[in-house]
Amino acid sequence: MAFKKGHKKVGGRVKGTPNYTTQLIKEHLLRETGEYVNSGMLHEDICNIEDPSKRLDLFCKIVNYILPRQSSVDSTVNVTSEAQQSVLDRLSQLAKDNEE
Repeated sequence: MAFKKGHKKVGGRVKGTPNYTTQLIKEHLLRETGEYVNSGMLHEDICNIEDPSKRLDLFCKIVNYILPRQSSVDSTVNVTSEAQQSVLDRLSQLAKDNEE
C-alpha cells in the first residue's frame, strides 16, 4: 500500500518530538565515556598500543567525536567606491613611500 503524494500524516510521533530512546542511549554513553576518561583508563589503553601509527589513528578517530568539524566559509565583500578609493589612495601612498 503506497501513499499518494500529499497524504495526511496518520499516527506516529508529532513532528519535532525527539526520540526518547535515542536520548537515553546518548546520555548513558556520555556518562560511561566520561567515567572511562576520568579514571585514566583511556590514557593507559592508548599508551599500551605499541605501534605509533595505530596509536595516532585511534587518537584521530577519538578527536572527531570531541571537537566539532571545521568547515570552510566563503565570503563576498562589496566595497563602496569611496572606501575603494581610500584603499587605492593608501596603496599608492605606500608604493611611493617604498620607492623613496
